[in-house]
Amino acid sequence: MIDPRREWSRREFLASTALALGWTALGGGVWANGQPPVMPVRPLGKTGLQVSLLGLGAYPVGSLADEDKAIGVVHRLLDVGVNYLDTAPSYSNGTSELRVGKAIRGKRDRVILATKTLPRGRKAAMKDLEASLVRLGTDHVDLWQIHSIRNHKDVDALFDDNGSVRAGEDAIKAGKVRFLGVTGHTNPELHLRVIKEYDFATMLMPLNPADPHFVSFEEKVLPAAVEKKMGVIAMKVLAAGRLPKQKTILVGECIRYAASLPISCAIVGLKTLVEVEAAASAVLPFRPIADEERLKFLALTEDHPGKSLEWYKREKITPRSSKPRRSF
Repeated sequence: MIDPRREWSRREFLASTALALGWTALGGGVWANGQPPVMPVRPLGKTGLQVSLLGLGAYPVGSLADEDKAIGVVHRLLDVGVNYLDTAPSYSNGTSELRVGKAIRGKRDRVILATKTLPRGRKAAMKDLEASLVRLGTDHVDLWQIHSIRNHKDVDALFDDNGSVRAGEDAIKAGKVRFLGVTGHTNPELHLRVIKEYDFATMLMPLNPADPHFVSFEEKVLPAAVEKKMGVIAMKVLAAGRLPKQKTILVGECIRYAASLPISCAIVGLKTLVEVEAAASAVLPFRPIADEERLKFLALTEDHPGKSLEWYKREKITPRSSKPRRSF
């Protein structure tokens, strides 16, 4: 007997197969109006950019053994209307960026391209960016993100006069970066601090049906980011893949949950064409979750809170130093 709640379930596979047929059929009548649904787009905060509701978290693109299959995943996402691709030099030691670069060759104008930097120093971050541009095969990225803020000391370093935020400002002036963002999944206190202290264009944070139960970014950070009109990008939509494995909530339901929040884009790590179709079927056409669905999802996840599921979060972090930093 097939478990209806297993990861990438039979129901999702059948839905994704219908989606694939819909996109390839020529007047086959798969859709009510004879046309496939259009990928929803939303404003990326105040940037003026319009991003697809579903985006690619490109970590798996770098980790797949078969490069052609990895590139095929990116191409299929572009086919179904995804235009937001999120990668990083730390994903498989640059392999993700290399493959994303190959996949978008000749298609750069169709893509909102985002990458990241881990170094906190100004010179090291700029060197990181230059290497990313080479691997991606482009002269600029649309969004460059300060990657994975982890504690207050970390944030102090990126805000230093010789920190990576200064590198971002240099890169924007040089035309190598259009907008600067920040990412992290450790503790909401850090995100609230950077929202208060700097005008980042975007914020990447974990948002999923389990998040409200434990060190919640949805409850503590999302309202503040929305109030500041930042482009909010949801990551860990599946709790790093662990949430569907609890066999209580489907992948598509996780995506719909995140996409129903006031965000710009929900990124998902995808490594097969079946996964692409299943993820796309969650937003094509998009049906926001109703209040009773939200309550159902929260009830299904309340028995799985904490580090066993959202292992990347920290309940406590070292308090901020009383030493004032130099002001921007």
